[in-house]
Amino acid sequence: MTDLELRKTWYARTDVQANIVPCLQARETAFLVPHSLKQASGSYPVRCIKAHTSSYLLRNMGAYTFFERQYNLYHSIYTLQDMPMFSFQPLKRHEQQAGFFKHYDDYVTGVDFVMDFDGDKKLQIEDRIENARRITVKVCAILSHYGVPYNVVFSGSKGFHVEVRGFPPTRNWREQISEFERVAVRLVLVANGEENRTYDENVQEYLLNRFSFDSSIYNVTRIWKCPYSYDTSTDCVVMPLDDEEIRNFNIADYHVSKQMKKFFMQKRGDAWGPIGLKARPGTIENFWIMAKTIGHESW
Repeated sequence: MTDLELRKTWYARTDVQANIVPCLQARETAFLVPHSLKQASGSYPVRCIKAHTSSYLLRNMGAYTFFERQYNLYHSIYTLQDMPMFSFQPLKRHEQQAGFFKHYDDYVTGVDFVMDFDGDKKLQIEDRIENARRITVKVCAILSHYGVPYNVVFSGSKGFHVEVRGFPPTRNWREQISEFERVAVRLVLVANGEENRTYDENVQEYLLNRFSFDSSIYNVTRIWKCPYSYDTSTDCVVMPLDDEEIRNFNIADYHVSKQMKKFFMQKRGDAWGPIGLKARPGTIENFWIMAKTIGHESW
């Protein structure tokens, strides 16, 4: 198969759709081209897609020539209520999007805590992924110790995402994501045995260079690569991982040609359902216990 045929075949699978769509529900969906392909494809970003069913997702893929333009699939790290539908007509859509983002706070019903590790940029790709894997494992060990319900996702390219989904916006959610940034930075330092390091203007640059951990992701309207989607820069699948899969990670196992041979549904009673995100057990309350214990408030 050509790369185009692989992409179309992957997204046409009903088991793949059954795992993707729950990740997109109550969230903004977006189509973006990887940085490495932007110049070649001439594509433009498409934001504010509502893809709460397979039919709506596929309809938008067709309208924006998703496969031909080599888009990757993203979603917001915020859950949204009553997100409107937007026009396919470019000028009208632009006007609608401006109004949507102006009143974005009115739609937000939840916030995710997320961490993105892409490894040391100075390393070759295999060593870079291993660098990202090691710090991911250390961070996850702390989350597991405190009973935080996290999940880990291979990003499809150079690293891993760590997510804790479903925080209710119990305070001003913009303040909450600022607090998430402090917790994330502190968590990485503690995981790397640098708990005595102070929070200053150099620490974020240090973590960016050391692990490609980018704390700038904690901003308004941030989007995130969707699990079970297809990364067009590598032909790998953005895949949730359990503990064994993280320990034995080999990027070759996540090439779409290998993932095509798997079936992404599981038996639940008399019915079949999606595999989902492989989240570890725990409670959101334990996250704040962990945050206080590792001392993020002292910053």
